[in-house]
Amino acid sequence: MDEVQLRPKIERLEDWTYKVEGHPNPLPSVTNIIKATVPKELAWWGMTVGCDGVATLLQSGEIGPHRLTTWTGKELTAKLTENKLTVNHTLTKAGARGSAIHDMLDNYGKTGNLPDDVDEAYAGYAAALVKWLMANRPEFKQQETMTASLEYEYAGTFDAKCVFHDGKYKGKYALVDLKTSKQIYKDQYFPQIEAYEQAEVELGESPTDLRLVVQLGSDGKVKMGASTDTFQDFKVLLDHYHSIQRRKYKRM
Repeated sequence: MDEVQLRPKIERLEDWTYKVEGHPNPLPSVTNIIKATVPKELAWWGMTVGCDGVATLLQSGEIGPHRLTTWTGKELTAKLTENKLTVNHTLTKAGARGSAIHDMLDNYGKTGNLPDDVDEAYAGYAAALVKWLMANRPEFKQQETMTASLEYEYAGTFDAKCVFHDGKYKGKYALVDLKTSKQIYKDQYFPQIEAYEQAEVELGESPTDLRLVVQLGSDGKVKMGASTDTFQDFKVLLDHYHSIQRRKYKRM
C-alpha cells in the first residue's frame, strides 16, 4: 500500500514569513521573494499617483489653481496626506480591495453564494468576479491554501485550485491566482504561481493542467493569463533572493 504523505503544519507569521513543520527557521514568502527581485517602475508609478492626487484636489475644489504657484512641495504633500491621496494610501486601498474580492471568492467557493451588498468602491471588481464565475463555472477543490517547499525553502498562499465546467479552459484542472491590479504583470505573477505549483507537487499533490492568473478590472472586465513560465523561472529569482540576503548579512 502506498504511503500517504501528510502536509506539514504551516503558519503565516506577522512579518509574512511562514513557520513550516520540519524546518527550523521561518521561510520567506513567494510574494516577498518576487518583490525583492523583480524590477518595478515604482518611481514612475509614484509620480503618477502624485499627479492624480493633485488633479483630484483641483477637481474637488480642495485647492485652487492659483495656490499651486505658491505652495511648496512639502505643503502639497501635506495636503495629499490630509486627503489620503498619497502612495501609501493608494497601497492601503489596493490591499483592502484585494482582501474584499478574495473574501467574496472564498465565500462563493464554500457556500455557492455571493453577497447581496458590495461596497461601491469594489463594485466593478465584484462585477468582474461574478462574470468570471458565471462564464467558467469553476468547481473549487482547494481555496486559500498555504503551501511550502522544504527542498527549496520558501512558502506562500495561493487562492484556489479548481476544475472548469465551462469557458475557454473547460475540463481543465487549474491553480488560480486572482488579481485586482491594472494588468497581468507576467514577470511577477507567472513565476509566483509556478512556485506554488512546485511546492504542491513536492507535498504529494497532483500536478495541475495549467496555472492561471485572473485579472479583475474596476470596469467589470476580466482577463485571464495562463502561465508560460516554469519553476526554473522562479528558481532564478529565488537564487537571486538568497544572494541578496547573504550580501546583506555580510555588510552588517
